[in-house]
Amino acid sequence: MDEKSALLIKKFLPMKKFILFMATVLCCFATLNAQVNVTCDGGSWQSEVSWSITDADGVDVCSGGAPFSGTCELAAGTYTVNMADAYGDGWNGNVLTIDGQA
Repeated sequence: MDEKSALLIKKFLPMKKFILFMATVLCCFATLNAQVNVTCDGGSWQSEVSWSITDADGVDVCSGGAPFSGTCELAAGTYTVNMADAYGDGWNGNVLTIDGQA
């Protein structure tokens, strides 16, 4: 394996944990019909961090940045969590937690 390939694998390996997290969130949201507690905090460069929760029609039902602490009203259904970093270098230690699931 060349050095460039090794660096790419090292850079994107943390995405595996993120993908597993997203699968868990989507699974859990399918059975909700209530307010959920949402926090986003814990890292640096918080002004670069944004997130949103969209319903099956692509409508934002809750969104924010970091730091954030509040509740979101979610009816039963399927949701997608979108997470972004304006600079493109990751969340720098910030964590999005939805009803205790990080």
